[in-house]
Amino acid sequence: MIEPGANLAAIARGRTPEVEVHVARFEELELADASFDAVFSAMAFHWVDPGIGWAKAARVLRPCGTLALLSYVYVTDDETRPSQDALRDLYGAPWRLRDERDVVDGALARVDNISAVWAWLEDPAIEADEAGQLFGRARFESVPHRVDFGAAELIDLQRTTATHLSLQAEEQARAERGMVELVEQLGGTFPIRQLAVLAVAERRLAAGRLRARA
Repeated sequence: MIEPGANLAAIARGRTPEVEVHVARFEELELADASFDAVFSAMAFHWVDPGIGWAKAARVLRPCGTLALLSYVYVTDDETRPSQDALRDLYGAPWRLRDERDVVDGALARVDNISAVWAWLEDPAIEADEAGQLFGRARFESVPHRVDFGAAELIDLQRTTATHLSLQAEEQARAERGMVELVEQLGGTFPIRQLAVLAVAERRLAAGRLRARA
């Protein structure tokens, strides 16, 4: 397991003592070529430098090894759109609210390149043409679910997002006060609809040779 945060790494060691935990970024950790059958990332691969991450994932996998990426993507519907609009307005953020069909159709249209799938779901900046050469056609699955958060839970969630973390401390405090007021206006809960999404692709047999020529 690779975890860049020392505190989270300590928690992981305590819960899974049989697992070796490295405190490092994926881009920095020295890993032998063709040493793993699978590379799995949960809600983290969009933080990896795309100029390094896709090629390194292919390099450390054995031929036909599996890259599996898991995340949660916010979607909206008629019931949750008003609350999502209000939260967006609190941040003055330009994010676009997408419904479930848009998200799924967009992912399925990009399965020839797993990085394009993940860029559509998470961050356009992480797409890399070479990923389509390094990995085969992606398999994509999604499962919708709905949760209702209180104010404290919503604030805890938002504190993990790039949108919130990009703000100065005073702006974060203002946004959090706004969230408390918003949840009160909504009757005590904030409805969230998400898709649990999974994209899986196998390392191509020729991926090593492709990297060798690069």
